[in-house]
Amino acid sequence: MGEAVGGKSPVAQWEAIDDAHSLSTPPDRIAPPLVTTAPLQLNIHELGWDNFEKLVTEIVRKVEGREARRHGRPGQSQEGIDIVGFHPDAPTRVYQAKNYARFTAGVLQRAVEKYASGSRPYDARELVIATSDDTSDTELLRVLSELRKKHADLSIDLWGRQELSDMLYDHPRTVTKFFGPASADAFCRPAASTGQTPEALEQLAAAGMERMVARWIAAGTEPATAVKCAQDPSLGDPHQRWNDIPPTGLTVIEGDFGSGKSLAVERLHAADIAAARKDPAAPIPVFLSARDVRADLGRAVREAAALVGTPAARPVRAVLDGLDEPGPERSEDLLAQARALTAMHPTWSIIASARPGLRLTDKEQRICEPLSPEAVDALVERLGGHPGALDGVSAEVRQALRRPLFTVIGAALQREDRRLPGRPLAFLEALAERGIRLSGRPESHARRLLTRLAAATVAGGGRAAAAQLGDTGDTDTVLATRLVVLRGRTLQFALPVLEQYFAGQAVLAGLLPDTVLTDPHLTALWRGGLALAIAAGDWDQGTDLVERLAARQPGAAAWIVHHAVPGHSDLTDDAGTTAPFLPDTEVTRRMQQALDTWTARLAPASRLLYGPYQGPLTIDARLDGGRLSAHLLRRDGDDTPALRIPAEHRWIEADRRHRPLQGWHGPVAADHGAWPWHWALDVIADRLTGLCSFQEFALPDSRPHTAERLWLTAKTLLDRHNHDHAPLPADDVLTAIRSALGKHPNAVRIGYNNRLRTNPAELRHLQHTLEQGTGMSSDGMLHRPYAEPDADEGMWIWGDYSPQQLHRLAQQVLTAAFEIYTALVTTWFPTLHDTLGLTARPIRIAGSLYTHGADETPALVLRLATRAPGADPVDLRLYAGGNSGINPDDLLPVPEEPTTATGWARPRTTDAPISHPELYGDTPAIDYAYLWLQDDLARLHLAKAPQSPGGL
Repeated sequence: MGEAVGGKSPVAQWEAIDDAHSLSTPPDRIAPPLVTTAPLQLNIHELGWDNFEKLVTEIVRKVEGREARRHGRPGQSQEGIDIVGFHPDAPTRVYQAKNYARFTAGVLQRAVEKYASGSRPYDARELVIATSDDTSDTELLRVLSELRKKHADLSIDLWGRQELSDMLYDHPRTVTKFFGPASADAFCRPAASTGQTPEALEQLAAAGMERMVARWIAAGTEPATAVKCAQDPSLGDPHQRWNDIPPTGLTVIEGDFGSGKSLAVERLHAADIAAARKDPAAPIPVFLSARDVRADLGRAVREAAALVGTPAARPVRAVLDGLDEPGPERSEDLLAQARALTAMHPTWSIIASARPGLRLTDKEQRICEPLSPEAVDALVERLGGHPGALDGVSAEVRQALRRPLFTVIGAALQREDRRLPGRPLAFLEALAERGIRLSGRPESHARRLLTRLAAATVAGGGRAAAAQLGDTGDTDTVLATRLVVLRGRTLQFALPVLEQYFAGQAVLAGLLPDTVLTDPHLTALWRGGLALAIAAGDWDQGTDLVERLAARQPGAAAWIVHHAVPGHSDLTDDAGTTAPFLPDTEVTRRMQQALDTWTARLAPASRLLYGPYQGPLTIDARLDGGRLSAHLLRRDGDDTPALRIPAEHRWIEADRRHRPLQGWHGPVAADHGAWPWHWALDVIADRLTGLCSFQEFALPDSRPHTAERLWLTAKTLLDRHNHDHAPLPADDVLTAIRSALGKHPNAVRIGYNNRLRTNPAELRHLQHTLEQGTGMSSDGMLHRPYAEPDADEGMWIWGDYSPQQLHRLAQQVLTAAFEIYTALVTTWFPTLHDTLGLTARPIRIAGSLYTHGADETPALVLRLATRAPGADPVDLRLYAGGNSGINPDDLLPVPEEPTTATGWARPRTTDAPISHPELYGDTPAIDYAYLWLQDDLARLHLAKAPQSPGGL
């Protein structure tokens, strides 16, 4: 890192202090043993200078739980700093270690003034002066008080021999390291010798076993067998699937419901408990359900860890089950917090489970692959079923049975001599029916109670008070189904998918409150139930629900439909599913209705799906079993022909003049009544991806968009090099635009060597802009609309800018990009305004630009946070010079402003990806804006994700 221009930042180089660093190594000699039987202080003054600095570093890391870095090296100006300590929940703190035989008031004053009057690297507002001497001198305390008043913006602490001793009272391992075991035994709190509570470990183990048994029972296993399965670590052993789970950092085990991901993290948690039993220095095991983490993840982890041991003194290994369950936005927020937490605590580990959909890196992601056919047979036989469960079933069921939950349900059905269902969702219905039979109550009554409970647990974050369901008899009924468990005084479904299943039944039964379809927060909570309702319902039921939701929240509707019905990409070539015969006219009508609805709800952007043709579109389709043949044709009027394709034989439309706009031939999930909705969604997403990639949305009323397009057009028509940003004569540009219009007055699109794609309408707009004089400066020249190069320091393009000018350029480009993004949504996607993450609430971009010299690429760290009224949309900090390190504070979540808005496409606070700034082309803001838009649309499954999300 380097100096912050206009701010505070380090000039000296720093070194990260880990367990291998010289400051973490044992002292070259320990202090002599204490001679008193109950000492109040440690003999810190007998350590020697080097060992005292090591002790201070150990306290920063092990006692305060901070990431420590050594500031500067011998011979460098250290600006009054020896150590820097970073903590995710506390301000940055800097430390000076003063091992003086006599620490005087003058020494204190010089030490404080050296830091306070300097550049204050890392923008730290907390300064600690640590000395091995006694600090109870009256004059010393008087000067300390005066210094605190003088530098009121700086928190100044003085750690003397007594303060340091008090801090080490509960840390026998550190005391042993520096003072020997005899001193540790004499000085430290006796109960703190292990830093671990065995009873807490036993409670963790019992809770984990209870959760696993409940899951096995809920899946249809008899209780005695469920206990045996839970006690057998080979069932669900993650090491049989992955042999590369790292001991530290973030790992997310990803799989669809029923894939065994929760059992895998339970096994890892059990192994962590076993390791902690054997070794008091092993990582502290923690288990959290993501739905139970109400605010800060770091605080939740520390509070849970403190019940077992001392997180400041030992690593933590936390399991976060169901990362996807709190909702799209909250899940992304927790993911960002997990990344920040493991970055700030390099020895910590967080292992999460989640369904697919989160943006994960290859390093983080571990996919729950399906069971092998041999593993399916072995599990079925162990549970009392018949081997060969995969034989004679459809491709979709065969694929489902390779997920452990479906294998277990299938074995239970076989034990009862029942046939396996013909589709995956029917397995859940069979499981529900079995539980309802076990309750011994009338089916309608038990089902009604489970449906009511699901509605309550969805609203309550996974749990509902038992009293909320009714009397004790009602509670006993749902518990008798074995699908529900009692935790204290609250009820919850043993498997999250059962909650979603019965929530879906509530939707189909008409028990859905209207606010669920209008309130984005409630829609997010109900998304699983809504998806399963669409998946379970017939065409009419699914259509009624999709149309009602799409009329209010088309973005949320798209997300839910994508997760409700398998799409073409989810099916293998032989996996088309059979369905009752439908006439071609009915197939065509349903597909037409779905396409028309999506098109209407996503207008006006959807009008550009097929380029210059914006007339009526007609589907011409045929369904043969599970295989679809279809064409999208130009048509006038409302007639819908049924032409019995097949697609490969139909290349010309009926008028013999045009090819069809698009054609399809392949498998669809025809056994799902709502499959046309997913098919139409995929069609639109594919076309919107192209529109974003080619930046096809006109914004004549956007000032920054017009400025960039004018600059690109001018340079292209005058044949200027891409990175040549010298001003251009406005008259020459105007002449060139008029000439282009004269050559192509009626062209649909005008292209110039893949550099510029334009059209007569845009050229006329740019011509008008210049004629009005709004696009040029007073000298008659057309300038690039951003800060221009002011240096020439090397062969790389960023060397043409001083750090200050590059910072100004980045601030201008990102501000313009934000304005263009907003204009794109407001103009072309108004119905998504309250769903997309950058427009659903006032957002600001908080980031840092790092320049490391002419020979090293600058780095850009961008984060999102809610914006306070009157604040600028972009707040970019500059770090100039120095090495290529990143300030750890830039990895932390940005403090939030209160807001009630909820976006589906982005989290409230994201992690901080590090990218190279793309600022040097002709349209950098437009490029950023389109990348952000496409990425947000992709999160709703309305486009394919771009290769780069534009630094956010």
